[in-house]
Amino acid sequence: MECMARRVDPYKNFRFRVWLGDVVVGGFQEVQAVTKLSGLNKSTDVTLKRGVIGAASLRDWLNRARKRTVSIEIQATDARLTLGGATVVKHNAEPLNAAGNDVAIEELVLSAERLDFASVCS
Repeated sequence: MECMARRVDPYKNFRFRVWLGDVVVGGFQEVQAVTKLSGLNKSTDVTLKRGVIGAASLRDWLNRARKRTVSIEIQATDARLTLGGATVVKHNAEPLNAAGNDVAIEELVLSAERLDFASVCS
């Protein structure tokens, strides 16, 4: 008799899940959005606090200065925040722990050209 290994969800204790494309790449406990107006330009800074990232694609993106579309799913609701043209402004990481592959993030600030809030169930 074969036993299926249980898959552990590393983000289950986090209310906000971060998606790059179709893959969940991190989880955070707090999200804050601030819209900045500068002349005719408008941008939104989104700050994610106290989180964990376990996907190499997110770690790689944190170290590059290119724009991406990022989605933030709010757990226990059907709501999703989508950041279009998002770039990393700042990230503060906790000290690394050799016991696992996850990287703890104290604060991740993204600047987005567009911010859309929508239901994931239409």
